[in-house]
Order: sequence, then C-alpha cells, then structure tokens
Amino acid sequence: MLFCYNTHLYTLISFFSGFLVSFQLCREIAHLRNELIRLPKAKVLFIDETFLRLSAVPRKTLVAPGESKFVVADETATYAERYDMIACCSGERVFPPKIFTPQDRKDFGVAGVRKHMVLKYIEDILAQAAGSLDLYPLVLVMDKSTAHNSGEMLQMFHDNGCQDMQRIYLMPTNIAKRMSPLDNSLFHTWKLK
Repeated sequence: MLFCYNTHLYTLISFFSGFLVSFQLCREIAHLRNELIRLPKAKVLFIDETFLRLSAVPRKTLVAPGESKFVVADETATYAERYDMIACCSGERVFPPKIFTPQDRKDFGVAGVRKHMVLKYIEDILAQAAGSLDLYPLVLVMDKSTAHNSGEMLQMFHDNGCQDMQRIYLMPTNIAKRMSPLDNSLFHTWKLK
C-alpha cells in the first residue's frame, strides 16, 4: 500500500511495495488525487487495456483409473489464443469494452494493443457512450502506456460528438495497479491467472 505524508506541500519519502518512492512521485500522486477528488465520480473515466488468453485447457484434471494421465502445461501461450481488450469505467458505470481477436491483431499487423486500436475504441464505442451521459466536464484518466496519446485521444472524442470530454490525466508511472479501478479490481485478477 502507498503512503504519502503531505504537510505544507512537503511530501515525505515513502515505501511502495518494498521500494523507496521518490519525493517527486509522491507529489505527482498527491497532485492527481487533489485534482480528481474535486470532481463527481460520474465525471471521471478510467481507461485501460489488457489481454486474455482463451481456449486454455485446465492446468489439472481428475483422471479415471485406466485413463491416460493429463499433461500439466505450464505455459498457456503455446495453445491459448490471445485476445486484447480495451475497457473504460467511471465511479458509477462500466462502458462497453472492445475486444480485439487474434485476427483483428493480424489485420492491424501488431502483437498487442497500439495507439490506433485505442483510437478505434474511442471512435467506435467510447465517444458515443460518454457523450450520451450529458455530463460536463468529463475527464479521462489513463496510465502512461505508449498506446496512449492524449492529444489524439481528446481530438477523437471531439470528432465523434463527445464535446464533454475536456481533459486527460496521466497517472504517475507504476501507480495504475493501485489507482485505476480497472487495474486494481478487474484486470489484476485476470493477470494472476
């Protein structure tokens, strides 16, 4: 757990999962938290991406007497297909995700989520869903993934009818798993499996 002690704009050095956290990182976290806490939870959207491996067989099964033993597979990548998912939620709702199949990634010529895939998600799904909320102003919070380009993402919202999206915040490095509701509650469980 992250502890930052803030007194008169001075943040003491803290410990974060056993690692020393810098003065600057604590200030960045405190600044973002102070910005977001002023907004109603319905107006703050978190976006993130992850992958899932489907078609994976169970790691262990029961074998009846006389049947051949099941081989335990340690690495799912050899037989499970990878699906990439981009999702978004606010403090009050979950927006429809976009799932990219292995064929989609092949058509894009990429191995994982890239900037144009995030923009496609905003264009196809998120801009219309967020715009229909009719909440002004909306802000988007995301990690510092190379798939995220704040300017292009904000423009994609505006080009697709969501003028309510006013600002994009970047979470400090390595904080998403503690701060983002997607990383913290949903994606974290999937990544453990």
